[in-house]
Amino acid sequence: MMAKRRDRVRIYADILKAIWQESEGDRRVKITRVQYSVGVPFDRFKGYIAELQELGLIKAEGTLALTDRGKEFLVNWSRILETLNDNHGGNNGFKERSNRLLKDQEFGV
Repeated sequence: MMAKRRDRVRIYADILKAIWQESEGDRRVKITRVQYSVGVPFDRFKGYIAELQELGLIKAEGTLALTDRGKEFLVNWSRILETLNDNHGGNNGFKERSNRLLKDQEFGV
């Protein structure tokens, strides 16, 4: 069975989420650690990192860290997915994770 392709926004969200999870909210993380977590080939991953940096969602200076804008994106993304899951009866464990993300005061958003 072929895996479903992710669109660019989903990949952005997955990268930001991986940075947040790997950094435990407040530390910088190694690029390769996030790349392996997201499962994107490194050449494409570098492009996504450059785009996220241009958008002001991450800081990429040898290691990766979320900016306040990146944290805000994750909170909003979680709310969108929670709304979609509530409206379509799906859950897949996301609701619990998004609630943790929304309640997490490390975000400061």
